[in-house]
Amino acid sequence: MDIQATTQRRALTSELLNELPTGRSFQNVAILVPGVQMPLLYSDVGGSDGARWQTMKVHGSRDDQMPLLMNGMPFNNMNNSGGGYNHTLAINTGTVQEMTVTTSGSTSETKVSGVVANTVAKEGANRFSFYFYSDFSNSDLQSDNLNDDLRARGLQSVDHIKQLTEVNPTMGGPIVKDTLWFYIGYRYLRTTKYLANSYLAKNPFTDVYCNKPAGCLYGYPTLGIPIGGTTLVADTRDLSKQDFSGDTFHHTYTGNLTWQVDKKNKANFFYHLGRRNLLGDSSVTTAPEAATYLYSAPDYLAQGSWTNPFTSKLLFEGGFTFFNETWWSLQKPGMGIPIGSGPGFPVYRLEASSGTAYGASFVNIRAYSHQYNMRFATNYVTGSHAFKFGIQDMWGTRNFGYEQNNSQIQVFFNGVPLSLSQYTYPYVDTQHLKMALGLFAQDRWTVNRFTFNLGVRFDRHNAYVPEQETRRTGRTFRLASAWRGTFGGTGRRWPGSTTGITSPANRWPRPRRTTR
Repeated sequence: MDIQATTQRRALTSELLNELPTGRSFQNVAILVPGVQMPLLYSDVGGSDGARWQTMKVHGSRDDQMPLLMNGMPFNNMNNSGGGYNHTLAINTGTVQEMTVTTSGSTSETKVSGVVANTVAKEGANRFSFYFYSDFSNSDLQSDNLNDDLRARGLQSVDHIKQLTEVNPTMGGPIVKDTLWFYIGYRYLRTTKYLANSYLAKNPFTDVYCNKPAGCLYGYPTLGIPIGGTTLVADTRDLSKQDFSGDTFHHTYTGNLTWQVDKKNKANFFYHLGRRNLLGDSSVTTAPEAATYLYSAPDYLAQGSWTNPFTSKLLFEGGFTFFNETWWSLQKPGMGIPIGSGPGFPVYRLEASSGTAYGASFVNIRAYSHQYNMRFATNYVTGSHAFKFGIQDMWGTRNFGYEQNNSQIQVFFNGVPLSLSQYTYPYVDTQHLKMALGLFAQDRWTVNRFTFNLGVRFDRHNAYVPEQETRRTGRTFRLASAWRGTFGGTGRRWPGSTTGITSPANRWPRPRRTTR
């Protein structure tokens, strides 16, 4: 029992984790802590969702205030100026010594009040050690409760595993005994699953969408508008081709080098590289043609740290981290749907009667994010005091490019055009974090039977969006057979919009490329 702190500590042993039907990511470990919450979208059972990213909250905290630490230093991406969430890097579980999840009672060393997850990497030792983990599953090893009654109500299929494969070998040992050690690991992960009631379309370029086996009655009269007639549209889906999502390609490589420079100085060099392809989820309300595909190319984390127990009472420690994240969220492959603008490019459409998106993905994103961070701390421990003073800083850049087919969204109701939204894609969004400086001092002071946990922290956050321009040039198009006209617009700093009336010969004007 700790009678000098108000925090409560609980340890989950590896034996217990092996018995629980949970995945091997830190999110699946954190959700076992009382009070921690995360969305139900990727609630994992037995690792069936692999390394899907999840944000977590506790006691009403914000999910973007969730520092991810490797050996005590953050590897968040630059979303929200370094707040970090939804990144694509997955930890190599086999090279992890321990994971610590802090939900409350944090010291002044922590700048936010949300969930703090810290991963400590394994280090080599004077004897060689080997570790190997593997698992496998598929739909033949899974049951479901789908019956004729549910099929009659419209549920044609349920979620079930397509393939679950993981191979995770690691090893460590000495390079120079008592001086230099290594620990390396590799992880291959493939986790794909079929999606409930989600099927590929017979024709991915269909103008109207129906997801009912008996067909859909479309037309103006179904809305009480006496124009034209009604049409029975057949089920758009091919019920023999159920859609699936998940990691189709996921490889991570990890290396950790530990150097005992002398009796007091110890250095650690850590490197992690990850590369993955992730098929986004379709659903009852998102047709596979509107789903996305994430491609990382690649993500890597480089880190160096140092410790020096200068005396029996004085300890110095410091470190530096570089994290690079590059990913593209594009049109789901294998369907022949192109990305761009023009008459032959399908657009994102919504059938409002069923709430189903189809046609093409909402927006294609190319994301480039990198950040640097450092820390330095001094620990001084006496009989009644345990002082710690430190400095932390982070800086980096977030650069996102957005593109949407024909820069528009079309909404239909029972196959009848309802609305059209026009956007100024493509554009680029760049943000810079100049400084996320933190200075802290804390002390655990013991007086007789009383213990005072004291701390103070100063933070300075400096981020900005540089001046960016949206350049849109004019386009010449035919208004009538006898004359031609030009129509264009230019926006500065903010994306502009252009609305015009075109003739049938120029129904889908192709916008010029835009930079913001």
